[in-house]
Amino acid sequence: PAATILESSLGSSSLQGNSTSVNESALTEYNKILNTQANLRDYLMTFTTDLVITTSNSIKLQSSSLAQITQSTNQLTRAALSIASNRCYQLSLALSSMATQIPYEDAQVAANQLMQC
Repeated sequence: PAATILESSLGSSSLQGNSTSVNESALTEYNKILNTQANLRDYLMTFTTDLVITTSNSIKLQSSSLAQITQSTNQLTRAALSIASNRCYQLSLALSSMATQIPYEDAQVAANQLMQC
């Protein structure tokens, strides 16, 4: 079973001996999953540095991807955070330089997504 639920009165001091081992194994499994997801986010983040920033659509696409990848902050490593921060900065500079040449709605969408990453 995934979990064991024990019921006892407030004054009771008896505990089931295997509840600690169940908790430890659940924590170990949780950490394993967390590390796997962090490694996957690291792997995905490496691809963002190779993408070219050409149009407002590329800024929207990249900022949306970065916002989704960085959404779960407990699954990010320092390396992934550094890459994301640098890339969001580059996208912000590119958006700033073309803001007067693109539709307001495109600039607004890209800016909102950049705020999330």
